[in-house]
Amino acid sequence: MAQPFRNYLEALGELLLTVRGEPGTPIRGAVCDSREVLPGCLFVAVRGSKEDGLCHLSEARRRGAVALIAAALPADLPPAFPVAVVSDTYAAAARVAEVLHGSPARELQVVAVTGTNGKTTTVMLLQAILAAAGRTPGLISTVRYETPGGAIAADRTTPPPFLLQRLLARMRDQGADTVVMEVSSHALAQNRLGRTRPRAALFTHLTPEHQDYHAGMDRYFAAKARLFVERLAPAGLAVIGTDGPFGRKLLERLRRERSDLQVVGFGTGQWADARLAIDRASLEGLRCRLHFPGCVEALALASPLIGRFNAMNIAGAATLAAASGVSFNVIADAVRGFRGAPGRMQAVYGPARRLVVVDYAHTDDALAKALGALRELGPRRVIVVFGCGGDRDRSKRPRMGRVAADLADLTVLTNDNPRTEAPAAILSEIRSGMPECAPCVVEPDRRKAIRRALEIAEPADVVLVAGKGHETYQLIGDRCRPFDDVAEVRAAFSTLFPSLAPGAEGVSDAEKRPERKPEG
Repeated sequence: MAQPFRNYLEALGELLLTVRGEPGTPIRGAVCDSREVLPGCLFVAVRGSKEDGLCHLSEARRRGAVALIAAALPADLPPAFPVAVVSDTYAAAARVAEVLHGSPARELQVVAVTGTNGKTTTVMLLQAILAAAGRTPGLISTVRYETPGGAIAADRTTPPPFLLQRLLARMRDQGADTVVMEVSSHALAQNRLGRTRPRAALFTHLTPEHQDYHAGMDRYFAAKARLFVERLAPAGLAVIGTDGPFGRKLLERLRRERSDLQVVGFGTGQWADARLAIDRASLEGLRCRLHFPGCVEALALASPLIGRFNAMNIAGAATLAAASGVSFNVIADAVRGFRGAPGRMQAVYGPARRLVVVDYAHTDDALAKALGALRELGPRRVIVVFGCGGDRDRSKRPRMGRVAADLADLTVLTNDNPRTEAPAAILSEIRSGMPECAPCVVEPDRRKAIRRALEIAEPADVVLVAGKGHETYQLIGDRCRPFDDVAEVRAAFSTLFPSLAPGAEGVSDAEKRPERKPEG
């Protein structure tokens, strides 16, 4: 259904600098990719860090664009062609997308999760808890997007504006009442959320990541903080992980600047309102308690997830749910039944009690947490297979090398997604952070590296394959080829131990777990 150009101009608000042309021009659609323009479309020429969408204006017009929003007025446009010049094209695209899809977030309870690590596990657990509480939650995560009508693969943590609003509209139309979503620092810096005001937001923690984009931790933190300081709805709920300095800084700031919010800290230290106590962390999972102020009984939680850092993810989700009115019994049951997010400390059991864990850890902090969690299980040795992505933050490469040298008994360096960088150069930068004496094997071919690690590993060892997690592809040069760490581990097991490989096809990893007596 067509809308007049003026409807979009009104939504731009303070972003609007100049308008030219007929505001009544009917608009039949809107896009920010010139290849998607159809006759009657509004073209939003987003000015990015590498390219200005105005470079593609001629193609957009050839395909039938009838109006333009841009950061500057093109000199070669006919005087009658409708144009709006704006101060921020990213923010403008988000507002245009909202108008196009009828501002669907107004009819949904939006729960947003941000932080460096832990977002995916947290949002998927929150989705499970809210569903158990009788809600109908949609999901937007790094792994997948889910509406009541089905799921689609995700191509980034927070979708670009037009896809985001299309997903929210689909959730609304299919009966969702809530959406739980990961919100990246890029999305916050680029204003992808438009005027969406989450009713609740959760901060996991902050460690160095995306320094190539944000140019420093202060700017990285500032982007994350915007979700709470600027975007969280009045009288909303802010749940903050307080075990790190940035969480404590955010907590203090919110209590100083946003007195309208309900602010709840969670963690293991004195800053936490919801205090976490971990009773047991083992191969069977976690047992912990969450103490809330004013509550005589603690919330007792048992989970099959591995690693103390997952206890923090559980604590964050449980704190938000409890502060939102979900009962302790519902939370505990949902936590007990949640098997984890794909590629997040995902256990793959092989023959003769061999164990490989596949995890998305792609920062030094995440790698340290994953290796530390596996160390706690008491294996004879920990072997790690990982690399670093090309055309991304180079500063973390030697740090990740150092973490591997400190916490693993053997490191197998390999390709992650080298993209357009030379794999040997990436591996060299990782190796530069490791002492010369650190045991290390370099095998750029990731398939061969995984197989090599499993050849070396003995039944009492555990192997961590880190960096890609749920991803089912590998980016090498300009090619995107299929590659799935979990599938490669299973294939290596079958090749190396054909006589011991499980005979049943399609058996889940949970069903392959060694027979153990459940903990009381």
